[in-house]
Amino acid sequence: FGSFNKLSMTNTLLKDLFGYTGSTDYGKVAFIGDSLNDEPMWSAFENSFAVANVLQFQNQLKFPPQYVSPSPGGKGFREFANHLLGVTSY
Repeated sequence: FGSFNKLSMTNTLLKDLFGYTGSTDYGKVAFIGDSLNDEPMWSAFENSFAVANVLQFQNQLKFPPQYVSPSPGGKGFREFANHLLGVTSY
């Protein structure tokens, strides 16, 4: 895949689609992930989230997410989405 990674491609997408100019607009973005390869994203975005799967890597992370959902996988993502949408029961 060459020198591509999630953060560089996300920067390209945010610039091309929304006109974002790097970290000055990062406060408008939320990122959720679940593994070590998501660490550059958690480092870059102040609104960084993960599902509970990431807890198995917590001792290896230099830049952990700001928030970890109680549940792993899809259920954890649903908890995150419901929180963003203001859903109180699911």
